Amino acid sequence: MAMGAMSDSQMSDALEAMSESISSLLESWELLRERAKTKISEYRQQTFDDKFSCVLECFIDHLPEHGSKVVCEYIIENEDQIQRLGDHLLNALLIRTQGASGKTPSVTPSPFETPDEVAQNMEVSVPRQQSIIKKRCLKRDWYRCMISGQLDSTSRAKFPDMSDDDWYDLAGPTNATHIFPYRLGKYDDSDDEKEIAYIWTSLYALFPSLKQVIGQDSINEERNVMTTAEDFNRQIGTFRLALEATDEINVYKLVEYGLFKKVRNQLPEPNEQGERVVRFTKPSDVKWELPSPEILAVHAALARVLHASGMAEIVEKCLTCWGNICYFLCMVEIDGTELEADVVVLATGYDNTRTTVRKALGDGVADKLKDIWDLDEEGELNAM
Repeated sequence: MAMGAMSDSQMSDALEAMSESISSLLESWELLRERAKTKISEYRQQTFDDKFSCVLECFIDHLPEHGSKVVCEYIIENEDQIQRLGDHLLNALLIRTQGASGKTPSVTPSPFETPDEVAQNMEVSVPRQQSIIKKRCLKRDWYRCMISGQLDSTSRAKFPDMSDDDWYDLAGPTNATHIFPYRLGKYDDSDDEKEIAYIWTSLYALFPSLKQVIGQDSINEERNVMTTAEDFNRQIGTFRLALEATDEINVYKLVEYGLFKKVRNQLPEPNEQGERVVRFTKPSDVKWELPSPEILAVHAALARVLHASGMAEIVEKCLTCWGNICYFLCMVEIDGTELEADVVVLATGYDNTRTTVRKALGDGVADKLKDIWDLDEEGELNAM
């Protein structure tokens, strides 16, 4: 027998040992999930609308294995921090990773790692450069939407042989759609900068392969941008449309979550398996990368968590609410001039007032409030 070769008996023993090792790992992983979910089940809601238990279970169930283990281990080791973890994951990964503009809830520090390394490597706030990015991606994407094939309405000269009738049937407005939103690369002040560092720290903790692909300073790289018809821009930005990898490279299955009929009608027809599939290609002379499989995989995972947890509609309402608050503040303060008002009333429901203030105005204001309601030491009502 040649040196280093294994006999049938040795091969059988090696395979059996490998099988036992895999079984042991699977049992260990299942046990870890069970322990974490038990801790979650013991968590007591802090308010009537506290959804953190459901959010955390969905992160465990729908993240890739590494990220799911990170969440489980944190819950097991920090069972008194479940609310903090749920609040961070909700605001950092389900709200701030959406493409909505305007004011959003503040993000607490990442519970997984310190953001020092991320913060040190952050460049200055990334300029928009939308026209440059769009021009490059249009050339890479054959001057058409990567999902529906709709031609870009500004690129008539690229299709000289097409009749006008066909052109007007097939062309329409397109966007350079960021998969991770541009807002994760831009910050206006030190507070914004810190919160963006918290978000990237948690993304890297749960999706470590992402660190080699994208960061705050590369948010405008072509690998994070797709040419899409206008209607798809918002659907991707709000996780209503995701692209899940198939066994074939650069071929993706479209997964929709409550698309309007007008938008769904623009999707490619289902194949024999009932799946809507898109294939990404680019001209041979184009150097810019196609959308990154790693970025699309993270986007798809967050979409699964958002919709499986039932938080999609709640988050949408939250973003609308914050937009209204931002508008309200603009009415109160314009170019530094305050508009006088006899009284300002916020009809915010039946939460503890400190909780409501925290959601609306942030930790800094909420932490300054005393207890509200009940009686004080002198028998007087605790008030503002």
